Amino acid sequence: MVYAGIMDVQDEVEKKMTIETKLLAGFLVVYIASAVIPGLVTFLIDHYVQDGLFSDAIIGILTFCALLIFISIIAHYLMEWITKPVRKLSKAAEKMVAGDLDVDLEVEASTELIIISESLSRMKASMKIAYDWLGPPEADKYNDKPEILGIGLNEKIIIGMVMFLIFNPLAAALSHMIFPDLILLSSLISIIFSIILLSLIANYLYREIIKPLRHVASMAERVSKGDYSGIEETKYSGDIGRLERDFNIISERVQKAMKELDMDG
Repeated sequence: MVYAGIMDVQDEVEKKMTIETKLLAGFLVVYIASAVIPGLVTFLIDHYVQDGLFSDAIIGILTFCALLIFISIIAHYLMEWITKPVRKLSKAAEKMVAGDLDVDLEVEASTELIIISESLSRMKASMKIAYDWLGPPEADKYNDKPEILGIGLNEKIIIGMVMFLIFNPLAAALSHMIFPDLILLSSLISIIFSIILLSLIANYLYREIIKPLRHVASMAERVSKGDYSGIEETKYSGDIGRLERDFNIISERVQKAMKELDMDG
């Protein structure tokens, strides 16, 4: 039955995108928008606004505002896709640590979060069985659990977006200033810088979001198969660090309860 449940989870996981895919899709849309919006703003002004009404500085400000609005919309959807389900699981895990097993662990999220959610659901069921036989858990070393600090996922996504919003147009403007008569060269330099900037942002988001979530998901997969060897000290900070900490606490409690049930049997 356990392995059948695992196969059901794997089938469900295959239907979802990974965190990496969602972030890549979001920044790809932002990259395309950063190339299209300036030309679109200029086109609209040239065709629908009286000649000479707007200076180049005003056009630049309007373009920046249009990019800001568009990127804010993309950032909102990335937060809905990633941050909201992570925080839901983190709050549910925190309640489970406090002894409240009447929590909702269902999330419409990415591959990694579905794995974590299903693992927590199975541990919740195991804890209910254990509590019915053994009673509430005794006080343990995690009653005064360590506080996890650090910036949240929302802030990390915003940092990535703001970096691109500020530096990409700035690089394009500088390349056109340096090579005003060489349009192809300035455009090529602008594209190369955009790719480098996106690579740096992708590396930052990988280290701060994708890698930590994959680590917790890997722990969840092992625990789902009855392997508790992956329990270790909390490695990460922020929202993911708090989820990792509470997942470790729950895993150890389930392992301890299962051993006590075996001994009683």
